[in-house]
Amino acid sequence: VEELQEKLNPAGRISWTIFIFIVAGLCEIGGGWLIWQTLRENKQWWFIIPGILIMISYGIIACFQLLEFSQAYATYGGFFIVMSILWGWIVDKHKPSIWDFIGAGVCLVGVLIIIISSFLLNNSHSAQPSASSISSSSPSSSSSLSVTPSAS
Repeated sequence: VEELQEKLNPAGRISWTIFIFIVAGLCEIGGGWLIWQTLRENKQWWFIIPGILIMISYGIIACFQLLEFSQAYATYGGFFIVMSILWGWIVDKHKPSIWDFIGAGVCLVGVLIIIISSFLLNNSHSAQPSASSISSSSPSSSSSLSVTPSAS
């Protein structure tokens, strides 16, 4: 993944990130849907087997993300919301309400903020504290912490 990140320009990184989110989302939603069909909709028992296998593949595919773990999963959450609404509309024929569209739009704004800041505005991540820059202010049982930005 590091080699890919080095080869891609910011636009390529954003495209790759979106591609991985879509593939991972289809796996998680599709696998979850198959399990749901078995347990909630009384479909044949064997629906659960490909559902489980597809859910496992989701976990593997998500590892090809270029973002840090917390950023990847936070951003993926927005994609998951939008894709779930679209899945329900296309596959289950459940028409979304205006509130579904508004909520999904708000999520996409959050997703764009994280992606753009990660790949275009803050490539060095120098403003983020590193684990080594977080230290306790006193060795006593005080709970205050001081955080200083790392000088990456």
